Amino acid sequence: SVIVRLVSGSVLLRFEVLLGGFVFLMFIVPHAYWSNSYAVLAAVGFFGLWFLTTSAGKREKLYPKALGLPFLPVRLMQGSGLLFVFACVGSLIFTSALSDSVRILSFFISAFLLCFVITADTTDERRLRSLMAWIYAAVILTSLYAIAQRFMGVEVSASYTDLDLN
Repeated sequence: SVIVRLVSGSVLLRFEVLLGGFVFLMFIVPHAYWSNSYAVLAAVGFFGLWFLTTSAGKREKLYPKALGLPFLPVRLMQGSGLLFVFACVGSLIFTSALSDSVRILSFFISAFLLCFVITADTTDERRLRSLMAWIYAAVILTSLYAIAQRFMGVEVSASYTDLDLN
């Protein structure tokens, strides 16, 4: 197919580049514009893409026992993992602030899926370096923006740095 031939050699459409780019966006998008639902949608999308490419034989299979901690004690993790899932879902029943509970639950879901996908994707040094380059770029850009804000005279909220105010 024409589309497959056009994107097969693309540098930008590699899985680790897309994943790293998303992590970069999570770092640099201002809090006022970000929603956990974006992370959930992306995490589900990346998990689905990983699952499809693994099922098609294009990626290495993931063996949880080979990963070591925290995935090594699979039997123990199944019990505590199920308990954690039941606690998160059960908290929706007994909460007084449903929207906050759903927001935190979506945060946990996206964090778990992204950790799983990142762990499954970083199978060699090249992929790890690619992901780390995106993270370093995001940290550097965020730091430069903070320095620029300092020079522009943006006031720092004391509640961000003073534990007594929180």
